[in-house]
Amino acid sequence: MAQYFMNRGSDEYSASMRAIGALGGVVRRDSFLLSFSDCFFALSLVLLASLLPLFFMKKPNVTGGGAAH
Repeated sequence: MAQYFMNRGSDEYSASMRAIGALGGVVRRDSFLLSFSDCFFALSLVLLASLLPLFFMKKPNVTGGGAAH
């Protein structure tokens, strides 16, 4: 990456600093993507686990219509 920035007119030090910054941006973007996918996976597990108690719940006893206003 430093060579890319040097070809664009930066000196060696500036090119290496810009390359480090660009690499940091790539790492940050990838870490955000991985954390988003981990959160999505965790929420999926929670929602699937919340379906399990539904099979053990009793059905409500509905008798006739309620009072309407």
